[in-house]
Amino acid sequence: MDLARKGAEAPVDPFKSLAVTMRWTAATDLDLAVLAEPKGGGAPKMFYFGNINKDDGQGVVQALDAPPYIKLSGDAGVGDTKAADGKGNCEELKITSLAPWGKLHIMTWDYGAIGKGEGARFQSSGVTLEVKDDKGTAHKVALSLVGDGLAVKENVCVIATIDNTGAYPRLVNSSAAALFGGASGKKLNVNDLTALVRSAA
Repeated sequence: MDLARKGAEAPVDPFKSLAVTMRWTAATDLDLAVLAEPKGGGAPKMFYFGNINKDDGQGVVQALDAPPYIKLSGDAGVGDTKAADGKGNCEELKITSLAPWGKLHIMTWDYGAIGKGEGARFQSSGVTLEVKDDKGTAHKVALSLVGDGLAVKENVCVIATIDNTGAYPRLVNSSAAALFGGASGKKLNVNDLTALVRSAA
């Protein structure tokens, strides 16, 4: 099922493994990340790939067989490069349980653009996001903000949210973006990214 516009949603059926895959075709240093809000409250945590494979300095190691039940595959497109196989870049986030989490906000940013405080290259990068469970059920989420022309001046985007606060989990097209870096004063930290996801609610 395609979630082509902001606000479009689909149920997330029970799963053993959920793969969130972001692909892009251009030589652009995009990053896949998730801002996770604990179920029942508590401070959000940010997960992204780094050399120590931990979240935002908070000392939580990513794991699939124990909390947080989240792990990212690796860092692609570093230094605005394209994959050697010519098929484009790919980063994947795996989730094995939603039990600890109320909401998982799936996001991406243009690392090079943030460093310059400039708008992202989402539109020219051919970004696609797919969420697929172990039974083969797949949903594609479009960055509808690109079609609206918003990404010209923004470089961090909340693409989708897995909302686990209701009777059943839902995957929602969030499509919210903001400018980070430069004169904006916004940084890639939990507080500033939380403010962005709040604006998408």
